[in-house]
Amino acid sequence: MGLPADDGPDESECRSACANLACTHRNIDDRRAELRSWEAAAHDRRSPRPMRDRAGALAAELQSTITAHESTASDAGRKDL
Repeated sequence: MGLPADDGPDESECRSACANLACTHRNIDDRRAELRSWEAAAHDRRSPRPMRDRAGALAAELQSTITAHESTASDAGRKDL
């Protein structure tokens, strides 16, 4: 369409509760990897408690997003199944 390849929304500026934010299977796969990272940070005893708490909160938010996607998504159209 003549638009630059990077001419899309910047998801880092999105709020997870925004009605315009749609998660595809590929997005959710990325979120699962991100979730594992936040969970590891939340359990890292070498890290200060406030950082672990924040990582735990971010992990819980991501888990909520993943769970909501999985409860409403179908596997129809998923090419990597």
